[in-house]
Amino acid sequence: MNQLASPSADPLLSRKEAARYLTDLGLTTAPQTLARKFHEGSGPLCTHLGERAMYRKSHLDAYYADQLSAPRKSSSEPRKARAGESVSVSSRLDGSDLSVRPRRTGV
Repeated sequence: MNQLASPSADPLLSRKEAARYLTDLGLTTAPQTLARKFHEGSGPLCTHLGERAMYRKSHLDAYYADQLSAPRKSSSEPRKARAGESVSVSSRLDGSDLSVRPRRTGV
């Protein structure tokens, strides 16, 4: 089947349109940021139409979902790890552990 049969199903957006789309979702992004992240390999998947960088809407949605952390009840709860990252919350830099301790009251 021809992949170009229904381009409206997953439209290509210019870098400026992609930045606006991510910003509208709540992830404030400038076109220059997308260009930098493409260069670093840390942004959404990007394709080119001739010399022009283009982003599929589905790739932007996946990137947004990857940036979104799981709901937490407290800032002391760890965020979910992003793709390619690992999160370790078992110890602090000073070597002390992060186990839950009872809170002192009235002191």
